[in-house]
Amino acid sequence: YVSKDVVLPWNGEGMEPPTNEGATEYYIYRAEELAWISENVAAGTAAANLMTGKTVYLMKDIDLGGFNADGSRNENVIWRPIGGFTTANANSTDYYFNGTFEGNGNVIYNMNAESVEFTGLFGYTASPAIIRNVGIDTFYSQTTDASSYGSAALVGYANTTTIDACFARNGTAYTSTANCAGGLVASCD
Repeated sequence: YVSKDVVLPWNGEGMEPPTNEGATEYYIYRAEELAWISENVAAGTAAANLMTGKTVYLMKDIDLGGFNADGSRNENVIWRPIGGFTTANANSTDYYFNGTFEGNGNVIYNMNAESVEFTGLFGYTASPAIIRNVGIDTFYSQTTDASSYGSAALVGYANTTTIDACFARNGTAYTSTANCAGGLVASCD
């Protein structure tokens, strides 16, 4: 047992359901709980999104374990963005985050994110998504397909999304094509 007051780096493998209040509020204390959110958004589709009308509260700083003590990327710990596409094709099945993410002024550290299309803490967000009061510190965000679209710290593709009081620092957003790379958001509509 590890106290929720101790921030340990994520090992890239574990997931566990977060504290849930009335099926509309999720309280995130550990990276494993944030990974559970990502996995459950991936289980939805545009027609049946599992986060509609729900709020995710980040209750403390989280270390996603994507960097080693010497500052090099930890290739064994890859963050799967919250939302994205099932294949590297914009006509494929999409799954996106369209709830509210309240960071409560907390910071997510050491994110090493990869995805085929849109990459960041969130890969793809859509209306009426709201992301606020969260920071990303020390990150590497990379799209991995030749037809990829956007790579950033916070959101790869923000479609009709409200983003407020967020920041990104100490990182790199990379895409192998001439498409979008950004510090906070790569592409938005």
